[in-house]
Amino acid sequence: MAGKIYVSFIALTGLSGAIGDWIAASEVSMVAVLLLIVLFYLVLGMFLDPIGIILLTLPLTIPIVSGYDLSLIWFGVLVIKLLEIGLVTPPIGLNVFVIKSILGDKVRLESIFVGIGLFLIAEVVVLGMIAAIPAISLWLPSVLM
Repeated sequence: MAGKIYVSFIALTGLSGAIGDWIAASEVSMVAVLLLIVLFYLVLGMFLDPIGIILLTLPLTIPIVSGYDLSLIWFGVLVIKLLEIGLVTPPIGLNVFVIKSILGDKVRLESIFVGIGLFLIAEVVVLGMIAAIPAISLWLPSVLM
């Protein structure tokens, strides 16, 4: 219910369009805007759950991405990858606590966070590849359409 009210508020006030127009008028480069969006999602991913992040941010970020004529499918894959990274990064790291609850007292929480390190490096490399080469995430949808 709150998400519907929030999205209605964004739509009725024209906030998303105003943000998109402001960024377009400021002539900020696409790379700078994408880096800010990525940092924004990484920070939010450390503290909020993915559904909440999606409900809060997509009404604001989609017009920005559309303003740069970027593929929304590519952006969606990028956002989901960023949310995956957020699920394993401290201080919250929701998936780490799921692993801890499964393993119980067999493994300390600190050692799970250390073990996530290599996985996190791989996730960041994949994120960089998806961001740099959009065809990676757009190949399958282009075949199916």
